[in-house]
Amino acid sequence: MSPPRFWAIAIIVFVALICLLFYSATIAHTNRVPYESFLSIVLTALGVMLATLAILVGLAAIWGFQQIGSQAQIQADRAVEQRLSQMLEDADVPGMIRTHVLQQADLVYSDLVVTRPEFVVDNRPVAKEYPKGDA
Repeated sequence: MSPPRFWAIAIIVFVALICLLFYSATIAHTNRVPYESFLSIVLTALGVMLATLAILVGLAAIWGFQQIGSQAQIQADRAVEQRLSQMLEDADVPGMIRTHVLQQADLVYSDLVVTRPEFVVDNRPVAKEYPKGDA
């Protein structure tokens, strides 16, 4: 049963109960419902309706939170895909790769120069020997 249909039925039952109680209160007979009992019944029915409403609001909140989370994930994925495709279209990827490889090669070369003084390029030493002794 959908929530609007449920609430329509709940309201109709509540109104019918109130009408029945008012009608029975106006009939002159010995089994009249005392005012305190009438209030107790009405407040109990109202409490049941509010509890049902609270449960439905809680379920809607859980469902809404899950929907917000899934939509946020979808939007984040789309944004990342768009940004990456834009970066790949705008950027010179082969040039970026070449620059990065050259930077890493320079680091390796400088590391070899510092650690291996006998490193030779084109038959000539690249670095001087380390000082010997206490220098």
